[in-house]
Amino acid sequence: MKQFVEKYPMAKVWIAPGQYGPFGECGAIKAGMSADQIEKVVHAASKTMGYRVDGILPIGSLSKDSADNIMPKNLLPSWTNDDEFSVETLYVELPENAGPVSESAFHHKASNTLFVTDAVVCVPSSADFPIQPIFETYFDATVLVDPTFWPRTVLQAVFLPLRAESDSSGSQYYPGYEALANRLVRAPILRAFADARSPNEVSSWVHNIVENDKF
Repeated sequence: MKQFVEKYPMAKVWIAPGQYGPFGECGAIKAGMSADQIEKVVHAASKTMGYRVDGILPIGSLSKDSADNIMPKNLLPSWTNDDEFSVETLYVELPENAGPVSESAFHHKASNTLFVTDAVVCVPSSADFPIQPIFETYFDATVLVDPTFWPRTVLQAVFLPLRAESDSSGSQYYPGYEALANRLVRAPILRAFADARSPNEVSSWVHNIVENDKF
């Protein structure tokens, strides 16, 4: 994230609550907090996360209609004021975890598109879906043409081991990636830390996405 912020300095950086950075937890924004309290939490987050933080998404439902009940309008992201997006943020404290579990889902109303960050992941095959230009901002061409680049990237994104094998011709492949390609998946680590240990909260979050946003 730090590299992204440095690469795109004009971008506004909003993060999900409860994340851990190199210097501690970023904190959370809850209904009823004053403007001063919110600004202090966000200011501290820039220090704990190690990069500039412009805002922390509040817990629960966030849309133009609900915004006034959560936080002062001047402290909300502009796309909420414009009614462009609505957001549903899951936040669960799990005592035995290293920190809370937090996930945000964004509904873009004009296109009726759901963005779920990494709550679920669609893993296209590199043969069907070429490497996207965004990767060129981080990696040079020699890295991107490596046939193992995309499989390794996918496995790291869903926290699966980079176990490689060789076929009869000696070419390297990743069985874990082959099992994920062209599928919609929930990362095993999220199933273990969120779904299995807090099923009611996760179910409620999914229900709110469907019902509140009519997605």
